Amino acid sequence: MEYSLFGTDGIRGLVGRHPLIPSSLWAMGEGIGSYLLAKTSHPVMVLGSDTRESCNMIRSSLYGGLWSKNVTIMDVGVAPTPAISFLVQALNADMGIVISASHNPSPYNGIKFFNEKGEKFTETEKLHLEVCMKKAIKKKAHEPHINFESMPSSFYPGLSLYETFVVSLFPDLSGISVVLDCAHGALFDLAERCFRRCGATVLRVLGASPDGHNINDGVGALYPQSLAQAVCESHADLGFGFDGDGDRVMVVNAAGEVQDGDQILACLSMEDALVSGRGVVGTIMSNLGLEQFLSRRSIAFMRTDVGDQKIAEAMQACGWLLGGEPSGHILMHSILPTGDGLIAALCVAHMVLKKSIGFPVFSPVPSVLKNIPLRVLDLLAWPNVKGMIDRTQEQLQGSGRLLVRCSGTEPLLRLLVEGECPDFIQHTADTLEAYFMQVQEHRCKNSVD
Repeated sequence: MEYSLFGTDGIRGLVGRHPLIPSSLWAMGEGIGSYLLAKTSHPVMVLGSDTRESCNMIRSSLYGGLWSKNVTIMDVGVAPTPAISFLVQALNADMGIVISASHNPSPYNGIKFFNEKGEKFTETEKLHLEVCMKKAIKKKAHEPHINFESMPSSFYPGLSLYETFVVSLFPDLSGISVVLDCAHGALFDLAERCFRRCGATVLRVLGASPDGHNINDGVGALYPQSLAQAVCESHADLGFGFDGDGDRVMVVNAAGEVQDGDQILACLSMEDALVSGRGVVGTIMSNLGLEQFLSRRSIAFMRTDVGDQKIAEAMQACGWLLGGEPSGHILMHSILPTGDGLIAALCVAHMVLKKSIGFPVFSPVPSVLKNIPLRVLDLLAWPNVKGMIDRTQEQLQGSGRLLVRCSGTEPLLRLLVEGECPDFIQHTADTLEAYFMQVQEHRCKNSVD
């Protein structure tokens, strides 16, 4: 189902462009209020954000529309995305909102939505909310006068509830040393506090000085090189790199080797309580080696489309408790209904300390992943492009796997090639990348001419 506002994970875009402009955001606040009023007469919302400077503008603009509908807002300030999921349930709220663009750079921002169960919005909920917001946007054609200094002088102190909850899960991590990279994001101080309160030795913390513009800027889960170096220099047992809103994590082992979400899933699958249903959910991007590893342990594996919401839906349908993505979204439904990078990191530390699990947990099948700038939105619908993909899949049949998809959060084409022969899959990926770039260049040149 397609949405003009919703993408893979909520609403996201460049700040200053529709819908992330004051008038549209104000109207969206009204639309959200109307959506809630159709369900309850006194709606309560929990709201949080990451560390981007633009969060203040978005917050103030949404406030105007929400206040006009008499929505009670429990604003917890800077908070990781999973904390809002937790607090919606803990505070009996009707909705949760996170102002964040997750792993994207600071010029981007967005809005993520949680229902009263602390779950990401379902397809039906998205559709209903979309209708309400679009109606409000259509009515509000003028630019409202917004005083961006009219923020509340204090925030609701709900984040301490989440911190207490997290620490209670892993009360004894004494004996393990870690390095953290918080991506100058929502976990910039919370991650260190939680690890220390759990008893772990925190040797260094990177990415913990947000200035409103440096979120995800060469740090965190997407850029683990500095973390890997710091782990080696500090002689730490583990390193954990988070993304800007704290729902992703990457692991670095003591040798400075980066371990992705597939390796984390393999590690956590060694905890019987997390695979009580004898199944794990991954995505079409998950490495074939993970599937083979789980199969050897008689654990079923299901693939879904990319997106933690897709994973959550499949987990719920199967009654399974563990799922995740190579990007570091890890879901443990016995703890929270959404992905939580901090809890996943603490759980990995627990597994390494208490069960002597080592990384890498399995040997991945050789793969090449490329992110190709997408300049022509309907590229994959072109007959000649589809033909090229089909021919390549035929060449790989029986010896590898090809996946080509458009990103749901960025103007990128994701290209994944897997197979037993590294040289062959690298050549295949390079050939496809060059072809996609050439086709787009030709199309763009002809459209200008």
